[in-house]
Amino acid sequence: MSSCNTANPPMSPKESRGFPLSRTVMTKTECLPAVSRFDSFHIQSAISTASLKGEDRSCFDTTTVASALPTVALFAGVFDGHDGPDCSEYCRIGMIPHVTSALITSSPESPTTTKPTQESLRKLINSSLISAFKDCEEHFAKHLPPPALSRASSTSSASSPPPPDPPPASTLSLLKQMLLCRCGTRLRRGGTTANCILLNVDSSENISAFVANCGDSRCITDVGTGSSSDLANLKFSNISEDHRPTSRKERTRLRSAEMRGEVNVVRDHMKTTRLYPGGLAVSRTIGDVSLTKAAIATPEVTECEVALTDDMPNVRFLLGTDGIFDTMETREITEVIRAEEEEKGERLNAKDLAKTVLVKCLEKSGISDDMSVLVVDICKGKPPTPTLGPDTVEVRLD
Repeated sequence: MSSCNTANPPMSPKESRGFPLSRTVMTKTECLPAVSRFDSFHIQSAISTASLKGEDRSCFDTTTVASALPTVALFAGVFDGHDGPDCSEYCRIGMIPHVTSALITSSPESPTTTKPTQESLRKLINSSLISAFKDCEEHFAKHLPPPALSRASSTSSASSPPPPDPPPASTLSLLKQMLLCRCGTRLRRGGTTANCILLNVDSSENISAFVANCGDSRCITDVGTGSSSDLANLKFSNISEDHRPTSRKERTRLRSAEMRGEVNVVRDHMKTTRLYPGGLAVSRTIGDVSLTKAAIATPEVTECEVALTDDMPNVRFLLGTDGIFDTMETREITEVIRAEEEEKGERLNAKDLAKTVLVKCLEKSGISDDMSVLVVDICKGKPPTPTLGPDTVEVRLD
């Protein structure tokens, strides 16, 4: 008797490799608070998610980090947890306080009349982002809550407004209780990738984007392409580089770690290169402290200058977890967005862009992993009236 069952649809490539695929997926897309305190531009952001394992998380902030460095307009990030959501959940809660604390600690101890140079500010932000990622891992491993940020910044001058009050004790107590309740007395397990963006705006409203990446989540941007009068010229390009054992930079670092006996780099039966002990498929990660020391929490920080013009009135940054970029490469995402914008005759706003990318990924290959897309859209002028409430869309998969 033939083993072929013609009543069942053929399996997709991912199903044939043992990944469970749902035939119906609920997605959620939501506008985040606009940043509108600048004269010449505003920042609109949106997050779109589809959950299978419940390990993806995100964070978004426009005020807390700015209390340490007033030129910061926005900080946001996506976190893709593995071996459970413990670490991605910690980063969702803790990354913003850690970045703020690192900026306060790295700032000069006494006020000066001289404004910091662009170069010194760049170094400050870079070092603070790197410190924050490492501090997240250390606090996660030691079962410590994020910093409470109760210390007033010593850089405040007498004429400066007082720093914001620390969070109420009840809030901090609740936070600590939630973290301990989540993990109990066992060791926190798992880890997370992290891809975060910090927007810095100087007194002349020149915008710099700092992207910190640790792992295989990715940030792409359309800076300088696809103007309002030439939508066909749109092109997204990578700002961050994926940290996997097969990437050129990481292979060099891991080869040295192998020689020291810290790690074994092995290609498994599914042709995925992994680090042992632990079996990690990423070479940089926050957490995973009981596994190989070669998987470091040090992010790579990339800076990108943003220039808005009459012909290029907005610039967009798209942060996505590997569930997005394992499904569609940056080139394919460019083609999808270009087709949508040429059909509409205008550039997509943050919410429509996030929703479009997520839905197209689901339509292409279903869902075998959590998927998250966070879009940061820097636009000339004042923000339009926001669309209230999240959009929930059911995507049926063939």
